[in-house]
Amino acid sequence: MSSLEYFVVDAPFGFMLFDVDGKVLIFEPFTGDMEAIADKLFRLDNGEMIEELKSFCNKVSSSFKAGKVFFDNEKLFMMVRRLLHDFELHIDPLNPLFKRFRGALPDVAVSQRVVSTVKDYYTFLHEVSLLLSRRRLRKAVEKRDLLLAQSINAIDDLNKILNMMISRLREWYGVHFPELNSIVDDHRLYAKIVGNIGSRDKYNASSLSALGVSESSSSKILSAAKSSIGADFNEYDINAIMDFARNIMHLYDLKDELESYVDSVADDVCPNLKSLVGPLISARLISLAGGLDKLARLPSSTIQVLGAEKALFRALRTGTRPPKHGVIFQCQEVHGAPKWQRGKIARALAGRLAIAARVDAFSGIYVGDQLKEDLYKRIEEIRKLYPKPVKKRVEVKERGKARRRR
Repeated sequence: MSSLEYFVVDAPFGFMLFDVDGKVLIFEPFTGDMEAIADKLFRLDNGEMIEELKSFCNKVSSSFKAGKVFFDNEKLFMMVRRLLHDFELHIDPLNPLFKRFRGALPDVAVSQRVVSTVKDYYTFLHEVSLLLSRRRLRKAVEKRDLLLAQSINAIDDLNKILNMMISRLREWYGVHFPELNSIVDDHRLYAKIVGNIGSRDKYNASSLSALGVSESSSSKILSAAKSSIGADFNEYDINAIMDFARNIMHLYDLKDELESYVDSVADDVCPNLKSLVGPLISARLISLAGGLDKLARLPSSTIQVLGAEKALFRALRTGTRPPKHGVIFQCQEVHGAPKWQRGKIARALAGRLAIAARVDAFSGIYVGDQLKEDLYKRIEEIRKLYPKPVKKRVEVKERGKARRRR
């Protein structure tokens, strides 16, 4: 190698330019305490320019006029390529000179008077690495797509709890007013009626109307209350049921708040996914994949069956038919379609979801309307091409030669 070849290394204590003999020609140390150094390393890791790197490039440009400069760090190369105009820049991470120089970094730190001994260097390295790891962890858990996944899981938990509690309320209150159970199917309205009115003796048209009960249902409830076969409760017993019903109403309110939260976060995190399948299904897909980045890396065939893992593995184990859709079945376009079209629509939707997830994760531009228009066009084609169920092919196995009867 000629003498006009230089090598740039970023170390935990600064930037260095060395020659083919491993001699340090230019050294720019990081300034500040451990926290400041960890912060600078974190910013460099994220591709941000820092003052020490600018100063290092200025020193290189003023000390040497031309030559080849090699890097083993691609991020560093991308940051300094605009600052080192006069040099021929290359990335060569497999160059043995880099490996040899990095192996001698403890001695280089001592020779450059960053630390007094090699032992001090490892102590310095340990503390800076700890601080840097904490910052990276903090950044990882700050991702809003993980918050979206947690909030949709919280909504699912609330749904399970509400189903158990409303079932208990209907059974408990049914001892007092069993006829109400068959008249009011809506769980939320049932809890509202029980929580606000309580005893069946207090039912009247105005109180039911104030709770949003229709006139026809109100007349049925009032008629049933007069001729009810339920047991009479004293005020102490009925108050316990009313408190229970009010807690159910609070949980419904909490669920509403969480759904509006998911809706607003989805606008920031995954606007393209939201435009295709809505905020709740978008959040559920992100939760099942383990994050938006992971969802963006999945093929559309996997996205199509996300949430149907049990059915998929049962099909693989027993040889039965594999599932055609997972959580995307909840989309109106899929579950509202005729049965023989659902698989094809799910495949078309999964393809657009894969594109939307990649755009949300890596570019951030909004192409939701375009994807939606493309999806509806494909759904219309499917409806025209397959208006009736396709007849299944019956495979006829070839029979072996019949044995001759003796």
